[in-house]
Parts: sequence; C-alpha cells; structure tokens
Amino acid sequence: MAHLATRSKKTLVSVAGSLVLLAAVVPLALAQSSHPADRVAIESITSDTARETLTIRGSEFCLEPVVTIADRELEVLTATIGGSGADVIEVSLPGNTLSAAYRLTVDCGVDAEGLALADWFDLGVGGPPGAAGPPGAQGIAGPPGPHGPPGLDGADGATGPTGPQGPTGEDGADGLDGADGATGPTGPQGEAGLTGAEGATGPQGAMGPQGPAGATGATGPQGPTGATGPQGPAGATGATGSTGLANVEVVSNTRTSAGTSSLQTSVSCPVGKTLIGGGAQTNGGFLDLSIPIGNQWFGSASNHFAPVVTEVKVYAICATVSS
Repeated sequence: MAHLATRSKKTLVSVAGSLVLLAAVVPLALAQSSHPADRVAIESITSDTARETLTIRGSEFCLEPVVTIADRELEVLTATIGGSGADVIEVSLPGNTLSAAYRLTVDCGVDAEGLALADWFDLGVGGPPGAAGPPGAQGIAGPPGPHGPPGLDGADGATGPTGPQGPTGEDGADGLDGADGATGPTGPQGEAGLTGAEGATGPQGAMGPQGPAGATGATGPQGPTGATGPQGPAGATGATGSTGLANVEVVSNTRTSAGTSSLQTSVSCPVGKTLIGGGAQTNGGFLDLSIPIGNQWFGSASNHFAPVVTEVKVYAICATVSS
C-alpha cells in the first residue's frame, strides 16, 4: 500500500501499478493549502492496488460525499466523520481508471451561504517516484514502562562435583564421666591352699557386696474357680421401635368412556387399612392428576384433540399400620 500525503498542490502518478505522490510547488491559491476551518480539505490519499481502492483523509468531509475523477463518479464504499483531520472516505478505483491525467474531487455540496464545500487533487500517469528524503531527527525517549511481572523460576541446574575433604578439626573437650557399670559375676573359687600357721585373730572385715538376684520361678498351677457373684441390677428400658406395616396390598379401579374429553376416577383402601401410596395411568391423551385424597387415590385424564375412547386406571397401596 502506498501512502500519499501533504498539503499543497499535489499530483499523483501510477508506477508499477501503485499510486505515488509527487509534490509540485505551485501558488497557494491553486494548491488550496490553506482552508477555512469549516471548509472541506483533503489532507492525504492512500491507494491499495490489490483491493482497487483509494482512501482519502482530511477534514470537514460529509457522510454522503460525491467523489469524481474527470467528472466520472466513483463508488463510495465508506465515509467516516472523526473530527478535524480525522475524516476518512474510501472509494472503489478500478484498475483501468487512471490512463491519463485526471482531477479527483470530493464534493459535499454548498453551505447555507451558497459557498461550495469541495476540494481536489490532480491524479495521472507519470515517471518514477523521487528519491526518499533524509531521515528525521530521533524523537525524545518516552518514559520507561511499568515493570513486568516476575518470570517463572528456571529449572534446577545439574548437581556440581563433590568438593575436596576439608582439614581435620581440633579435638573436642573431654566428655562427662559415664555411669558406673554393672557388677561383674563372682569368679570361681580357687584351690584350697596349705593350712598355714594360725595367726592372731584379726579385726572383723567389712560386709561384702550383695549377690545378683536369682531367676524368676515357674508359674504355679491355676487356683480353683471362685464362687458366683451376686446378680447385677436390671438395665434401662430400650427406646420404642418404629411403627410397622403389615398386610400390604394394591387395589385398583378402571373407568372407560368413549368420546369424552375429560375422565376421572378413584379407588379407596379397604376398611381397617391405611393408604400409604398409589398412582394412575391413561391409555391416551394427558394425565392431569394423580394424587391422594384422604384414604383414597384420585386420578384424571383429558383428550382435547379427537373424540376417542379414554381410559383411566388408578392404584392404591394399602396396609395395616400398627401403632
């Protein structure tokens, strides 16, 4: 896509199938480089040869502009009003349109004073585009952006080789004295020596240490069974059990009627028995109700589409309930 821009008298040329802007210096009155703030002003034109469109940007455009090239009206694809210098018109430009020099005009009619609301560009076929201008000065660096979130922890590195053994440390301080060991067993008695001469009676010696305890003896025989103890007090009374059911039976009742749109019936439990459940069914149509009423089961059905034989059958589950 080639971008065509700048205010002043402008000429567009076609090179290798693309539109390129050539700036030609002409008097400001012809170039229409100065417009009142409320007048239509074309600021730039962009061509898209692949889509065969022209995009016209400027100010004071209207939502229903008339865009022409040499009095040939082009199809307006879109027209957007975005404020001063931000209005955009996109038109269809068939590939064979630019075969000579033409004038492109954006016409928004006239204002309340009868003044024309229009601007124009000259389009045509010409030579190659001019050389690119020198690059502009580098702009001032913007403020640093906010810190991003911390990254994820990296994977653990491989285990390094084992380092050399360090030097031997100094001897530690002496530990506390340990507890006295157990007394060793008495040694065997030595051989009797020769009887020596009777010496003088010496003083009584100190008492020797106590010998080790003997091994535990074998368990004695079991003693006789003791007498039976007195009977204990009676236990507390247990909680009352749940109510039981007995003599469960299912009773039913069927009612049939031809050509009736609604039919109902019921069935009661025998005397002495209590309703504990029930149900209803029909051979066609809709089952409207299936409910207990007192000690009976009630059911009803309806058929609103055609007069057919309607059947309703109800069931009651009955049992003797003990208190």
